[in-house]
Amino acid sequence: CSLATCNPARHVVNMHGFAANEAFLYKHVLPHRPYSTAKCYFSEFHPESGSILVLTEDLSQHGEVGDQLRGCTLAEARGVLDAMARVHSEHWNDPALLTSKYSPLHRGYGAFLPDIQVITSSIRRLLKHSPVDLSAAQRCNIEALLEEEVIENVLSDVHEIRSFTLIHRDCRNDNMFFAPREDGSVDVTLVDWQCATVGPYLQDLLTFITNISTSTWNEHHAALLQYYAARMEEWGVEGMGEMVRKHRSLVVLNAIIQLLMYGGKMVSRMAEA
Repeated sequence: CSLATCNPARHVVNMHGFAANEAFLYKHVLPHRPYSTAKCYFSEFHPESGSILVLTEDLSQHGEVGDQLRGCTLAEARGVLDAMARVHSEHWNDPALLTSKYSPLHRGYGAFLPDIQVITSSIRRLLKHSPVDLSAAQRCNIEALLEEEVIENVLSDVHEIRSFTLIHRDCRNDNMFFAPREDGSVDVTLVDWQCATVGPYLQDLLTFITNISTSTWNEHHAALLQYYAARMEEWGVEGMGEMVRKHRSLVVLNAIIQLLMYGGKMVSRMAEA
């Protein structure tokens, strides 16, 4: 159930188009697509009053909401990438997304990609003040990622992104329900679609990376990126393996900045790679 009743909350969700987004998606888009989402019984938004009411099934009967602090296990991370790839592939470069029919998704903040210069300057600043204990060699490896030639290549790859899709834009563990299967895999249902918009797939990928546990990311980050690309290609999006490979440096830089802020062994081990 999604409600916006108090004036401060209503003001925020309406100012950015969040309420209209969620009501529109649950009423007109999500029920008609093959990916996993909560069954919706009623969805309505009244722009005059700013009121929204979305009634969905109780997913707690089928799984548990994710833990933002614990992070994802490998099986859970693969489940999230399955769910993410299913959404992305279903709407990949769909011209309908750019029409007036989908206008609620065109409002609000809109999608954006991180500013590479901001990321690199932040990493340099955090290297001086981070609680993560890095050796001189590890610091050199991270600084090598920040060299002008590397950054120029990353910028070039990002600027070449022309593809678009429906993105959730808030792929946090606590916006997902996790249901283990008998074979050890995990079924993941995405909820809380109020921030969804039309934009580049990379936005969801960068958001989700910060939700993976440090041990899982450290041991499996390359395989997880390849897994996402393989699922996208399996569902009809050609060339995703090459696209994800080209954007890997941006993914790693984004992960480093998050981990330097919050500490952890992952940065140390990534710096050795």
